[in-house]
Amino acid sequence: MDDAWPAGLPRSINYPAVGVDAVLAGAARAYGDRVALIDGTQSLTFAEFTELVERVAGGLRARGIGPGDHVLIHLPNSLWYPVVYYAILASGAAAAPVNPAQPAPALREQLDELGVVAAFTHPRCAPNLVAAGTGALRLVVTVAGTAAAPAGEGEAPPAGGPRRFRWMRCSGPSRSSASPARPTRWPTCS
Repeated sequence: MDDAWPAGLPRSINYPAVGVDAVLAGAARAYGDRVALIDGTQSLTFAEFTELVERVAGGLRARGIGPGDHVLIHLPNSLWYPVVYYAILASGAAAAPVNPAQPAPALREQLDELGVVAAFTHPRCAPNLVAAGTGALRLVVTVAGTAAAPAGEGEAPPAGGPRRFRWMRCSGPSRSSASPARPTRWPTCS
């Protein structure tokens, strides 16, 4: 059986005992100007991706969300998904990805079981989150639409959303892959 192992391929991998934020910072240093993510005409270099993750993670921490908390990822596949995923981990919280197309009753069960305190959603998915109920949610962030996941009209949180937590809207970078210039506007949450 040892003869079947490919020459030069290690039998085990040693991973550094560091957080995901340190791994991303290392990638930003090593590959800073290389494109890390592409979504339609939007792209993020490793440096931009890392900076955006740090901003979103900092926003979570500033709102008291961190170790011991669960944050729902209620997003379709888009540029925002990896940003949100890594930001949650970098904040110290646990990421709880769910299928954004599942029916509201199933989503309600997951919200209850996970005990999430915050959620990232998409304008087209947000009405389903509201229909599922909000349980212990203190914060809901609605990300902007992208080419892979267009938002449609308005991009606003759904009417009738809960008032006991703050809805935030995150907008994406205004840089396109056709322009190598630094983004003119970094994503912001308000």
